[in-house]
Amino acid sequence: MHFTQGHMRRSNPRSRALQKNQSLLYWLGFWLTLTACAFYSTASAGTGDSKEFRQTVDLNKDGRLRMETYKGSIKLTSWDKNQVEIYARIEPGDNVSSQYAVESVEATKIDIYGSGSTVTIRSDYDDVPSDRSWLFGQSRNVPYVHYEIKAPRTARIQIDDHKSEISISDFSGTILIESYKGIVEAENLSGESIFDSHKGEFRLTGIRGNIEVNNYKGEVYLSAEKLDGRSRLETYKGRIEVRLPKNLAFTLSADIGDRGDFRSDFEINQRRDWRDDRDDYYIEQEINGGGPGLYFKTGKGSIRLIY
Repeated sequence: MHFTQGHMRRSNPRSRALQKNQSLLYWLGFWLTLTACAFYSTASAGTGDSKEFRQTVDLNKDGRLRMETYKGSIKLTSWDKNQVEIYARIEPGDNVSSQYAVESVEATKIDIYGSGSTVTIRSDYDDVPSDRSWLFGQSRNVPYVHYEIKAPRTARIQIDDHKSEISISDFSGTILIESYKGIVEAENLSGESIFDSHKGEFRLTGIRGNIEVNNYKGEVYLSAEKLDGRSRLETYKGRIEVRLPKNLAFTLSADIGDRGDFRSDFEINQRRDWRDDRDDYYIEQEINGGGPGLYFKTGKGSIRLIY
């Protein structure tokens, strides 16, 4: 019996490594292509249909207007009618499928409660479903709601907001705005104004009357030609910048923590340390003869008083 020895070809280690790399590159390219296609389809679908809402309700000239909003914008202006005119545009959230864009917009409602002494406006997302995606899992991406509202000039305004851009101008009633990660622009407010923010930004111009600002890890910019009432601005880790005329008369008080930073263009020569073993200090000084009170407080933030 004869055995013929065949020629056995041994695999080359370099060849095996090349084949392995080619396989990895193939599957990586396949995965990236699927991911890009999925991202493109969801991103481009963010232009789904929007819908609009309009309603006018009665509100007394000194009535209260309350708003509860989440993600969007508010443009609030005054007029001389005892009514609230409400316009809202609802748009789909970012990076959602075309089907979810339509479903989420349709499920979002604008709730209006009351009339006369109190009117409440609320962005209602209770019926918005979750979005299911093989790539991103299950999530709930609610639509944007963009408001344009007119209210009586002397009305009391209260806004509770999350991540919206807010513009409010020309009111003389009490204003209370609480914002989380939002941007608030306020102009020509002559009543009592209270602003409370967490990681947001306030831009305040021409504010008169009593002002109170509480800010955590955000930014506050206040510009005023005069101070008609008491002004109190506090920040924990944020930044406050106040611009006033060089010749304005006011009384400055400042409570600065040991990790806070206070700087002023106005001359300050009355500083008192709280304790010898710490760097926190207090300032109480009349500027240009004294006048309405301006109070600052910070623990770890920065405050600039400029002219």
